[in-house]
This record gives sequence, C-alpha cells and structure tokens, in this order.
Amino acid sequence: MARHSNKSLTSTHQVRRLRRRVMVGVCLAAVLGVMATAIFAGREALNKAPGYGLIALEVHGLRLLSGEEILAASGLLPQDSIFHADLDEVAARISQLVWVRSARVERRPPDRLVVTLQERRRTAWLEWHGELFGLDADGVVLPRGRLTTEGVADLDLPVIRPHEILQVIDVDTTATVWEPVVGEIVPEGHQVQTLLTWWLQAGKSAPGLISEVSEILPLDTESLRLRLVADDLEVRLPLHDADCLQALLGVLVRVYHDVPDAVYVDLRFQGQAVVGTTRTIMERGNQRAQDLQVSPHG
Repeated sequence: MARHSNKSLTSTHQVRRLRRRVMVGVCLAAVLGVMATAIFAGREALNKAPGYGLIALEVHGLRLLSGEEILAASGLLPQDSIFHADLDEVAARISQLVWVRSARVERRPPDRLVVTLQERRRTAWLEWHGELFGLDADGVVLPRGRLTTEGVADLDLPVIRPHEILQVIDVDTTATVWEPVVGEIVPEGHQVQTLLTWWLQAGKSAPGLISEVSEILPLDTESLRLRLVADDLEVRLPLHDADCLQALLGVLVRVYHDVPDAVYVDLRFQGQAVVGTTRTIMERGNQRAQDLQVSPHG
C-alpha cells in the first residue's frame, strides 16, 4: 500500500529564495538611497566650497561674436559656483543668440566653464522690399546690419531676389504671406528656400562659380537666372541639373573669347548653350541667337 508523503505542497526552498530576494531588494534600495544622499550632499558641499567660484568663461569657436556677448547671454555671474550651474540651461540661453547655431558647456575645475560654439555665417543675401537680410546655410534669416567683425569675404555674397508675386505659402489650405523675421527659418517650398538650396549645391559642384555670381533670380518654376559680377551677363539655368554647372565655366570662357557682345547665355537646352547678343536682341524680336556646342548635360 502506497505511503502518503507528509511533504508540504509549498517548498521551503522557494520561501527562502523569496525572502532572500526581498532582503536583497531592501539592501539595494538602502544602498542606492545612501549613495543618492551622499551625491546630493557632495554636490551641495561643492556648491558651497570655496575655490570653485566662476572666474573665467573660456569660449571656443568665436569669430563674429565677442566673449562679452556670450557671457551676457549665459546669465552667469562672477563667483557663481561652477558645480551649481545647469550646463544645459546655460547652453540653451547662449543658443538663443541669432548668430549661434549650437553651444555646448563643460566644467573645468576649479574656476571656469568652457563654451564651445558653432556660429552662423551668411551664405547669401536676401533682398526683400528694398532691404537686405542675411541667410545662413540652414535658411535662417540673419540681421541686416554688418557686424564689425565681418570682413569683405563675409559680405561679398550673391543677392537672392525672389518674385514678389510668388511670396505666398499655402499652409493647411490657408494662404499666408511670408515675411522674413530675423532668427526664423525660411519655409520649406518657398521660392527663397528653393533658390538658396540651389546655391548651396552649386557651391559644392562648381566652387569656381561662387565668386562670379552677383544675383540669383527665378525665371520660372523649373529654371533660374544668374547675373555675373564682371559684366552683368545673364545666365539661364535649369534648377535641377547639376551637370550644366560643370559645363558653365567652360562655356563662359568661350563666350568671352568668341562673343564679345553677349547679353545672356542659356543652358536650358541639352548639349548646347544659346547665346543672345546685343545685335540679335535689337533686331525687333528676332530670336536668332548663336549656338555653342557644349559637353552634354541634362
């Protein structure tokens, strides 16, 4: 006859394991509490400890702005504890300056904070109702006035002149007129943003063109016009054809050599450049123009 086991249905081993886990959890919580208290106490002690007051703000990346402007924007005061300062908050305050693209702040004991900046740079001008604003590579509108720290190279940039009739942006089917506001970004899809994007791409694919351009103007939804510095020659280009930029400089050399009375160069036609001259334009609408064969593009 089988014997019935008197063993409990609940294993004593499981109970012991559960108790151990509870005790370990309690111990860990106690240890973490002690550590947090110690960290807080240590931080408070550092905040009050002599010798850790702010003496200097070390700024890297300055060219256009001044150290005084950064210090004023930071909200810091001499002798503030470097351990009491909220570094993210200080960086956020500095980043509110329109000329600051990004800012990072680090501690350097015993008595200074280090600020690393990335400043904004004008990459083009925007003419709007007779006023000139700066535009950076992100499409942020920059102040009109020249900074005392800006040199000729900072200011010798092409001017983007959009069509006034195309300055309306549709947002949620509601027509709104965009106006440039310093510190704000040009809306995506706006004609100014389209021309600026083209200019930035042109600088990468044809850097030799940069110093030759004085104005960037729209022609239609698929093309634009450039005016050149030397003689106000107009160049007509497709918006979305990077290859034609590679051919442009070579075409200009031939135009200046062979067509001294050129008024415009049109590269919107695949494999050729159409050159308009003073003579052909004056012939009562005669559209005959000289063709130059160029390297295929488009």
